[in-house]
Amino acid sequence: MRLRAFLLAALGSLLLPTSLPAAALPQPLTLEQALQLADSSHPLVARSQAELEAANARLLRANGSDDLEIRALLDARWVEPPTIAPQDHDDSRAGLIIDKRLYDFGQTRNSIEAARLSAAGRKALLELARRRLRLEVMRRFFDVLLADLEFARENEDMAIVYVRLDKARERNRLGQLSDIDLLQIETRYQEVRDRRQAAEARQRLARQRLALLLGRPDDLPDELVPPELDLDRTLPDYPQLLEQALAHNPELVALREELAAAGKALEAARASDNPVISGRVEATHYQRSFGSRDPFSASLAIDIPLYVGERTRAEEATAWARLRETQARLKEKEYSLREQLLEAWQQVQTLNSRRELAATNTDYRDLYLDRSRIRYEQELTTDLGDAMVAQSEARLLSRRTDYQLALAWATLDLLTGRIPFAPAGTPVPETTPQEDTP
Repeated sequence: MRLRAFLLAALGSLLLPTSLPAAALPQPLTLEQALQLADSSHPLVARSQAELEAANARLLRANGSDDLEIRALLDARWVEPPTIAPQDHDDSRAGLIIDKRLYDFGQTRNSIEAARLSAAGRKALLELARRRLRLEVMRRFFDVLLADLEFARENEDMAIVYVRLDKARERNRLGQLSDIDLLQIETRYQEVRDRRQAAEARQRLARQRLALLLGRPDDLPDELVPPELDLDRTLPDYPQLLEQALAHNPELVALREELAAAGKALEAARASDNPVISGRVEATHYQRSFGSRDPFSASLAIDIPLYVGERTRAEEATAWARLRETQARLKEKEYSLREQLLEAWQQVQTLNSRRELAATNTDYRDLYLDRSRIRYEQELTTDLGDAMVAQSEARLLSRRTDYQLALAWATLDLLTGRIPFAPAGTPVPETTPQEDTP
């Protein structure tokens, strides 16, 4: 027994799936690599994948509901026969039975169509989950880059304030600066130091969030490559975008498939008390032979329900409620889509203007820094440090605006059925919108 248990355990360990450690993140990490690493293993996608598999299983079950059934019957019997019958106690038999539902007046056909449409809707939701994951990867990738820029700005500011504090302490020691003025400079230094520590914490948190999204919680990305973004795209008119979104938005596509499935489920419920025509073929071998026993038989039967109580009415009411609920969800999503699309469209317009402002501000701060550096060398001014911090702030504003604009474009792509951050020229998938009611 122990040997048997050991062999079974060893066999089980071989059959169990083994999880291989994920490969280390590329260093440095690009946005394209991050998008490729965001695969179906992430919970954002894995749940939709499981729901699609469940829908496919329901479709398989519906397809098999009228399949040919072949069964073998083996019946070993020992009897005490009457005196007028052969005195053989072995009344065993072996039979082969073939059953097939031939026609049920639409019940099976509608059930299969409902399951097929439901699986198609789940497939659209799976694709939506993948696209949402891409958008979230973009967002977290940009968060890391911005966190690095914020830390660089705070670190530069702290270095400048520290130099001023060191000089102030020396002047205070020589009696050239009062204690209250020294404390004012020290307070300023502590404020900047506190901001620097907070910026450093945000660096770590941003990297942890990106690593979790890429399925590598213990492998935090060290260096990220700022992406080359195509932000000079032509913004279509809102009505044109709305037309694309209503036709190709993955969530709307999924809801339309679900609505059509609910309509077929309602038809199947209404047909659940229809007659059923089925055929049966039996071939049986009997150990004891009687004149009333048939070694072969074939039959064609029609099952006509005469009274089934409230079952059909309940099934129809349930299917009708699901249909109405799906209609409401579809209309609600259409309203929500219009609002989200308009918000993203206006955000692109606003960020395009802000991008021009950020570019002008960056140019101004670059020139101002050059002038401050020249004057500092000529000992005319002492605002070189402030000019350096202002330049870092201008560059941070410019990058933040670019990344927000990229996310706004990616949101528009997601809402209109395109893949976020896809190569230029990626076509919108051809999807024919269905009617709101079946």
